[in-house]
Amino acid sequence: MRRRVFIIVAALLALAGGGFLVVRAVPGLVRSEAQAWVSANLPGKRLTLGAIRFDLWALRLTIDDVAIGDAAAAPMLAAATVDIDASAASLWTLSARLDALRLVAPVVDAVVARDGTLNLAGLVPKTQSDDPLPTLAIRRLEVSDGRVNFSDRRGSARYAKRLAPIGFVLRDFTTAGDGHGLYHLAASGDSGERLVWDGKLALAPIASAGRFRLAGIRLADLAPLLGPALRPTAGTLAAEGGYALQLAPAAAGRAPPPQLTVDLARL
Repeated sequence: MRRRVFIIVAALLALAGGGFLVVRAVPGLVRSEAQAWVSANLPGKRLTLGAIRFDLWALRLTIDDVAIGDAAAAPMLAAATVDIDASAASLWTLSARLDALRLVAPVVDAVVARDGTLNLAGLVPKTQSDDPLPTLAIRRLEVSDGRVNFSDRRGSARYAKRLAPIGFVLRDFTTAGDGHGLYHLAASGDSGERLVWDGKLALAPIASAGRFRLAGIRLADLAPLLGPALRPTAGTLAAEGGYALQLAPAAAGRAPPPQLTVDLARL
C-alpha cells in the first residue's frame, strides 16, 4: 500500500514539475517566435508584447499590450489584452480549436497617405503560400471596446474619422469546409454615427451575407471624400438593407471578380 501511495505521489510531483516548466517556458517561446515571424515576413515592422501568462490546466494564453507597426511610428494595430482559450479537443484532434478568443480594447490606425497607399497594406506578408488555410475552429471570438482611427491625407481637405466603441462577436467559425460563422457588429462614430451589422461569414470559399443598419451619418462630414463637385453642408444619411458577397475559387491562375448583391430596404 505504501509503495502504491509513493508511486502516486511521485507521479503527481513529476506532473506538477513538468507543468511548472511548461508554464515558465511558454511565454518566452511565444514572444520569440511571434517577433521572429514578424521580422522575417513583415520587413520594417516591429511587434511588441507586454506580459504573457499561460495557464496549463485551463489551456489559456493571455498577452497584454500587443502592438505592431513601423519601428519609428505609432502602432498600426494594438490591443490591451489578447486572451486565447484553447479547447481540450485540440489535444486529441491535433488541430487548432479555440473555445474563445477575446480582444480587449483593440485599436486600428488606418492612414491613406498622400500617394494613395494604405499603411495597413504593410502588414500583409510579401510572400504568400498557395497552400490551403490551416484548419482553425473558434467557438466564440469577441472584441470589446474597440476603436478604429481612419485618416485620408490625399488632397487639401483631409478627412479623419474615429469609430468607437466597437463591439464584435463571431460564433462557431471554422476555416474548414463550407461552415459559416455567425457575427454581430456594433460601432459608433465620433459624430454620433451608428452601425449595426449581423450576418454569417465563411472562408472556404470566401462568402458573407447579412443585414446592416446605418444611422446618423452627417453629410457634411463626407464632403472631403466627395470632391469639389459635391459639397453637402447639412443633412444626415441613414440606410438599412441586406447584402450577399461571394468570391469563387480562382481558376487557371486567374482570380474571378467578386459577386456582390446589395438591397436597400431604406435610405
